Amino acid sequence: MSAFALIALVRRLAGCRGGVALVEFALALPLLLVLYSGTFVISDLVSCKRKVVVSARTLTDTTSRYVALTQSDASIIMAAISQEMLPYDASSTVVRLSEVQICPGGKTASVVWSVSQNGTPYATGATVQLATNMFTNSSPLVPTTACSNGAYFIFGEVSYPYKPSVGMGSQATVNLYDSALISPRASNSIGMS
Repeated sequence: MSAFALIALVRRLAGCRGGVALVEFALALPLLLVLYSGTFVISDLVSCKRKVVVSARTLTDTTSRYVALTQSDASIIMAAISQEMLPYDASSTVVRLSEVQICPGGKTASVVWSVSQNGTPYATGATVQLATNMFTNSSPLVPTTACSNGAYFIFGEVSYPYKPSVGMGSQATVNLYDSALISPRASNSIGMS
């Protein structure tokens, strides 16, 4: 091929506009796939977090309706959380259900009883730190007398290790957690047998 023929070929290729859309699409495709995957992972993470929040509320609300609770009742309630977590794999969900007594001041709670599924329950008498400003000294739910007359609450916790199904270069696990605190509905305290 002569130099003139090569220059003519380059000029023809430079003037050709037939494959521009294909080249632009080929350049944009990786970015579009990353954006799509990222949007999917974020929306799935938000959905899973919502399942954890609803599970903690359901766990606590269901338990608060009992007058007395057996180990079997607690196991059934905690097992029902696996249905709440669907379509996510509930085998790695840590569920902890406790009854706590709030002492004057409302900053900490003492564990009356605790049970857990896939985790460790609190020891009886252990101190649990409550969320900041959950109760104040003037709150009607917190007693102003000795802790022996304290208010009792059901404390439910759900934790789930979320691992994205689409890695995008990172398979980091995000630990999702939520807790709920509800007073017993049918009695002052729910006994565990």
